[in-house]
Amino acid sequence: MSSAPSSGKIGHLQREPTEINCPSCNAVGLSTLRLEAVTCIQKIVGLINCCLCCTPIKWEGRHDYNHYCSKCGCYIGRNIQLSWYKRKLFKSRHAALDEDMQWRNYQRQKSTEQNKTEQSEP
Repeated sequence: MSSAPSSGKIGHLQREPTEINCPSCNAVGLSTLRLEAVTCIQKIVGLINCCLCCTPIKWEGRHDYNHYCSKCGCYIGRNIQLSWYKRKLFKSRHAALDEDMQWRNYQRQKSTEQNKTEQSEP
């Protein structure tokens, strides 16, 4: 279980109830988790499984993991499963951003060092 974020941001939601700080009522507590079919494909798969009285389609994405505030019922968000190529894409973008930030910090540090040496010289 993760701790409630203090900044009001929810972050990545898991597939189990998560401790949240509700943006609506500001209550801190565990979210209520509901498995809901939202998209047309999810509803069709649910209908097929219901009509056959079993679950022949065991597709992992047949429902969304939606989180709601346990106090006021406000919709918080949902768990999103990323495919392998999207995870790789996000990791590469994150790495590029990290490299860019390191480069900017290096340039900033270098310019402040130059300013200090210029100021110390009469």
